[in-house]
Amino acid sequence: MASEIKPGRHPNFDITIFEPEEQRVLRRMERMFHLTRHGEITIGAQKSNYRYALVKPCGNMRGILHTDREVLVVFSAYTEFQPRSIDAFDRILEQSNEEFRIEKVARILVSGDANIGGKLRTLFASRPDAPVVIPYHYSEFSLSTPDAAIIARVREFTFSRDLFSMSSPLRSELYFYGRSNIINEISSKLASGENFGLFGLRRSGKTSLISGISRAVNTRSGFSVTIDCQSPSVHQLRWNELLHHISIELKSVLSVKHKVGSVESYSEKGAAIAFSDDIRVLTRQAKKAFVAVLFDEVERIAPGTASSDHWNVEKDFLLFWQSMRAAFQSA
Repeated sequence: MASEIKPGRHPNFDITIFEPEEQRVLRRMERMFHLTRHGEITIGAQKSNYRYALVKPCGNMRGILHTDREVLVVFSAYTEFQPRSIDAFDRILEQSNEEFRIEKVARILVSGDANIGGKLRTLFASRPDAPVVIPYHYSEFSLSTPDAAIIARVREFTFSRDLFSMSSPLRSELYFYGRSNIINEISSKLASGENFGLFGLRRSGKTSLISGISRAVNTRSGFSVTIDCQSPSVHQLRWNELLHHISIELKSVLSVKHKVGSVESYSEKGAAIAFSDDIRVLTRQAKKAFVAVLFDEVERIAPGTASSDHWNVEKDFLLFWQSMRAAFQSA
């Protein structure tokens, strides 16, 4: 059984590459973390330079940070915070080939901006699904800083994030837990040429699931386009116009050269054939194993619940799905 890692510094960790002020921060971190690796990165057109360290929490810090993985610490010496400092985290993670060793949710930013805490609160106020960035000014992580003050800052920026209060769907995998089985089931059915319907109460996570399915489809050599039926730009379209819209969306996301049929070719009499032809050519040029069309809020174009009258009282619903089925069977 491996011995527990103690606070300190790995022999290969070169603290001398850091500025004196950063070295003081790192020496304070050695009491609560094990410093494992270091590096430097330059990003952006302005060639902003950031030094960073990977630190493994020890003792009770594992419970406080809710992880025993290595935590990424980025130093930003600039006295005025810029959002590109946050981009540095993602760039470092992209370059790493050890994604399972590094913590994705919690990150530490040590900044030269004295108001870094307030600025990060403002920045992330509209991004509740963003990673947790725990900010410190250089002076707040010094040799004389008590453990309680360091821990209080961690708790302030981690426990204040109420995931259940999120009013927007989750667009990334960061906080998406517990639904991998259903995502795998649906994406597998789509990959094998089956259709799938998902029903659930409002705010039960259907849109978040659709985002997860879209990501899973990409890992199976497929591609997807999501049609948001609650948008007036969708439900106000007639059935043949919606088919044309889907073809244009597919061309855009697949980045192929095929010229989608004209509005005239998508007339009520010709739309079903034009759609099948376009889908066949688009999927062939994209060289994808399959393409999935994901409809969110589909009740907005269904009889009895539609947001526009022509889906409720005319034949748009019937003609649209007949055309979709014909394209599915032929293409």
